[in-house]
Amino acid sequence: MKKLSLLSILCLLLGAFSCSQQNSDDLSTPAFANLGDVDHFVFGTYYGHCLGNCTHTFNLKAGGLFADKVERGYPEPGMDFEDKSLSKADIELATKLLADFPAELYKEEGETLGCPDCADQGGFYLEIQVGKSAPRVWRIDTDDSRLPAYLSAYTAKVRKVVEELEK
Repeated sequence: MKKLSLLSILCLLLGAFSCSQQNSDDLSTPAFANLGDVDHFVFGTYYGHCLGNCTHTFNLKAGGLFADKVERGYPEPGMDFEDKSLSKADIELATKLLADFPAELYKEEGETLGCPDCADQGGFYLEIQVGKSAPRVWRIDTDDSRLPAYLSAYTAKVRKVVEELEK
């Protein structure tokens, strides 16, 4: 009887550890469990006064990661994105960026931090919608001296991810 119990326990353990977690592009995956019910996450950079494609924003949502259709101007809620998702590797980059989203940003009263693009230095755009609530939007200066200390490391990550996605 003792051998049968040990064998049963062994089988249960093997069965539990042999299951692999399935990767999914759905925002309800365990990677987002600590982020609540995220509907979408838009992030990127923009430059208002330049030539060429100066707006580089991406929308991470269930179904994938989508590049914007905006070439010039400032990003806004409701802007258009491509219909075809970027690669799984790109989705993973964006997912990590969302996982690192600073909770302190929600405590900021306004949507503008610093003076983004006031001196043609560009800005960062962040938009996140959790559940059925209205999306929160932030326009953030690229000059770290005008930002709260907690935000500088995150905007550096945003810049790096955008540069990777633009390659």
